[in-house]
Amino acid sequence: MYGGREDGRAPTLSFRKAYEALREGLVRAGKGDSEAEAEARFYLQWLYGLSALAFLEAMRGGEPRVPEPLISAFLRARGWGIPFAYLVGEAEFFGLRLTVTPDVLVPRGDSERLVEAVLALTQDDLEKPRHILDLGTGSGALGLALLSRRPRWTADLLDVSYTALRLAAHNARRLGLAGRVRILWGDAFAPSALPEGLAAAYDGIVANPPYVATEEIPALAPEVRWEPILALDGGADGLRPYPRIAALAEMLLRPGGFLAVEVGGGPERVARVRGMVSPRMFEFAGEVVDYGRRLRGLLWKRK
Repeated sequence: MYGGREDGRAPTLSFRKAYEALREGLVRAGKGDSEAEAEARFYLQWLYGLSALAFLEAMRGGEPRVPEPLISAFLRARGWGIPFAYLVGEAEFFGLRLTVTPDVLVPRGDSERLVEAVLALTQDDLEKPRHILDLGTGSGALGLALLSRRPRWTADLLDVSYTALRLAAHNARRLGLAGRVRILWGDAFAPSALPEGLAAAYDGIVANPPYVATEEIPALAPEVRWEPILALDGGADGLRPYPRIAALAEMLLRPGGFLAVEVGGGPERVARVRGMVSPRMFEFAGEVVDYGRRLRGLLWKRK
């Protein structure tokens, strides 16, 4: 299987053999066939900076040869549960390449559904400039994804983590969106720690807050347990952030502005979140269902 060497260098595999070894190793580690194939392909593309077309050409031609330790080390790390995005330092979200580190959550495909819902909600006024707030921005995924599809929008990206904010700022620059973004430090759940002058400042708020109940964290998938606890732990009932988000929306949103939040924990917990937002001040605008057909988000419009 390996192309051994007599000069002491690491043995190598042909490009196709490397792909097959990765795919088979990921399946043994519990990945489904399609997930293993995609991850093996993405890893080799990342490793050699290959486009999709160049990857296909390498599969046909066998070059470049891949050092076997790069395969075994990757599979070992994935076997430990280290997220793929942390190993390669980036993740794809809504068609964007975002730099990620263990200081932030890995952007997930299911969160793209919240972005899609906001875009649909605002489809009728595409030319209207909007200033939005991404609350607890992390890598900047939600806010930057929205800006990428709404060229007249601007955003404030707010987080309590300085390392997360540095990463969000980097991603804004990487995507050519820095001129439409303001980076803000603040603790959304401590009113005295929010920046001043934000009252009625926004036409939209998006948030993916921590919503895992504390006692549920040990049972999370191994990959998730590598992610920052601050971004996961939603308190004893998984609902700690939501009353504060509802209060902030009342204070920060202009009339007609939207509130879009990611939720989790099942229908009963989602219903409790919905009940925290005042029907006197907000019109419910819909639910968001993720790719697994689970309730994943809620939307409102400020009256």
